[in-house]
Amino acid sequence: MASWPTGVAVVTSIWQGNPIGCTVNTLMSWSVEPPLVAVALNSAGQTLQAVRVSGRFGISILDWARQDLCSRFSRGAQRDRFTNVDLLGTEDVPLLRDSLHALACTVQKTFSCADHTLVLGSPSRIYGTGRETPLVLHGRAFHRLPRAGEAAPGEVLDSSLARSSLRVDTPSAS
Repeated sequence: MASWPTGVAVVTSIWQGNPIGCTVNTLMSWSVEPPLVAVALNSAGQTLQAVRVSGRFGISILDWARQDLCSRFSRGAQRDRFTNVDLLGTEDVPLLRDSLHALACTVQKTFSCADHTLVLGSPSRIYGTGRETPLVLHGRAFHRLPRAGEAAPGEVLDSSLARSSLRVDTPSAS
């Protein structure tokens, strides 16, 4: 699957009063009406356990400049993953402030398959940072896409995609 380009995100939740999270690249828009997203989590992982108990999770879509967060949240002790990471502490779901977009979600349904569980969530809030350069993984390496709205030479942009009815907020500096 290394030949399939994918975005990178961090899924977060709360476990025993502390933030918990992991890196994922299985993330998709499930439906527009109602707005639903899906993410695949390791069935034996601590993050899925926290998501199931709390019924809530966050998705922080990583910006190109935050490759370090991809690596940090993919390995090592949970207690170290959030060290010196600024959070948006909204709705009892930790979200990474320094991300492209962040969604606070409520679990709607889960589906177990093999060693992963697909978690279907309803976003209650979406935050946008104004950054538009997503972190992309392809061929086991990070890649940078052009900023949204900027076409490569000879490329035609299609702006006809439907937008969700959810409002996108820009987090305030704290």
